[in-house]
Amino acid sequence: MARPVGVTVVVALGLAAGCSGSPAPQPATTVGSSPAASAQPRTTSTPSTSNTPGTTERTGATVPPPSGPATPLPTQNTTLQLTGTQLHLALANSDQVSVEGGALVVRRKSGQLRLIVTAPTLTTPGQSPASGSWRVEGQRIVAVPSQEATPAARTAVQTRALMGTDLVAEVRRESWQSEPRWLVHPTRLGRATPVSLWRTDGWTQARRKGQIPASRSLQNQLVCHPASGVARSKPSWNIEAARDASDFIATMAAGCNP
Repeated sequence: MARPVGVTVVVALGLAAGCSGSPAPQPATTVGSSPAASAQPRTTSTPSTSNTPGTTERTGATVPPPSGPATPLPTQNTTLQLTGTQLHLALANSDQVSVEGGALVVRRKSGQLRLIVTAPTLTTPGQSPASGSWRVEGQRIVAVPSQEATPAARTAVQTRALMGTDLVAEVRRESWQSEPRWLVHPTRLGRATPVSLWRTDGWTQARRKGQIPASRSLQNQLVCHPASGVARSKPSWNIEAARDASDFIATMAAGCNP
């Protein structure tokens, strides 16, 4: 299966500019509701003080929808570039927003995944790129560097991240020890996505694309790859039915090959 073609979305201090030939974004309104309904607050989540990778950071907050032009949610994986650190997204009032492992995650009220924006990389003029995290600050979604920048530096910083929903590009099946083996090829977005989302959305996508049966051992083998710094960089994340280990810690200790 061919990988989706990347599209770059450029946003200047909350103002979205489409790619050449693309229509200019409209002022943000709530998807599927009237303008009056869009003025209602949207329930979201903001980061806690914990920065532990792979954890879900949730503290309840009521965040109104953005009042200015917003970035539409993409229909395919894209590269997001911001001048500054503030991100405006065209979200529905019922959308649930959280931060997981530094990444911004948007879900429908039903739990269906709508968007992942990976943990951002921030570049300030004259300095090396720095890793960061998304944070909800009142009504704003902002990229925050690991080492907090001054307000002046925030306006000059260039913020870059990947965004979309497709974590799996393709899944190929072959045989190993007379049993099926699945070669899961993650997308660029998938490689940069927190481990916690591979246990849920990534596993679901891999099963659907590869017709993989429900199996705790196969799920652990898959999740082990993004959880391992070495295995995450492999061209494909291979899982084998001939391996039988339901314990995730044992799978990690065996280098994803229990």
